[in-house]
Amino acid sequence: MSDDDEAMDESTTAWQPDPLEDAWLDQELSQVQKLAQQRLETDALDAAAHAWLGLARCAQGDRREGFAGLTRAFELFRKKEAASSNEDEKAELAWELHAIGNRLLEALQEEPEAAVEAARFVVETLKLEHPMSLRWLAEDLAPKDPVKAAGLLKRALAVEPTDPETHYLAARVMARMGKKPQVLGELSKAIEYAEGTIAVRALARVEPDFDGFRDDEQFKQLTDLLPTSEPLRAVYTALDEGRFVEVLSLAEAATPKVKNALDLLYPCREALEQLIDGGDDARVAELEALQATIEDHEGRDEESPTYARFCGDA
Repeated sequence: MSDDDEAMDESTTAWQPDPLEDAWLDQELSQVQKLAQQRLETDALDAAAHAWLGLARCAQGDRREGFAGLTRAFELFRKKEAASSNEDEKAELAWELHAIGNRLLEALQEEPEAAVEAARFVVETLKLEHPMSLRWLAEDLAPKDPVKAAGLLKRALAVEPTDPETHYLAARVMARMGKKPQVLGELSKAIEYAEGTIAVRALARVEPDFDGFRDDEQFKQLTDLLPTSEPLRAVYTALDEGRFVEVLSLAEAATPKVKNALDLLYPCREALEQLIDGGDDARVAELEALQATIEDHEGRDEESPTYARFCGDA
């Protein structure tokens, strides 16, 4: 066997897909349960198998048995972590506990009451400072006890200080308490850390918790989706207000003054799509030509942060 063949053989054997994880991702919960039970028959101290079995049972609605399995899994993982002298291994085991918590909450997120119960189980029974669970508990508490909700969010941010969803929820909670500086601070951090994961400015514009701040100039500046400079602001204002024909004329006039072509091409495309949806079929060829131009710019890896912000993606 050549050196290249040996290297390839080592690379293919170093990592093997986990059938249990694959079954979980495919939402084949019966298969997850079957495979986990088979592993436990071979090794009753297989912490991962206990975790997968617990997760499957929770996702299938049997939270009592599911929580019992997860409790056992955490006991075994923590025992292994305590016995290890390898810092990398200890970090990996700690990460695994958080991953289990994430999977549990994600599996139950369509059932808010079940998700809150699971979050309480993770935090109070499993004694895990798990940001997602703390966030679920805080959101559940916020209408009744915003002070306690704020405390939970502080704990979540101590573990994951750059999580945009936690900062956004913290801004909402602070708004309920009428604390303007904290609202602006948490909202600023949510925007800074979001990087497209959540549409912070777009959400904030319609969030009822922020209704008392709509007329505040600092809040308006922070949540403004429109570009600040002309002539782009005029184009995006027209698009935002549904004046689609005007978008096209304003963009044409602005073209010589704008350096980034996509800043104008994207709103023009959106305006044309809206006009065509409204029955103006004569513009189909115009849209097709515009799309070809856009693809040419995108093919050169050009982007438009201005349009991304308008869409709430940044």
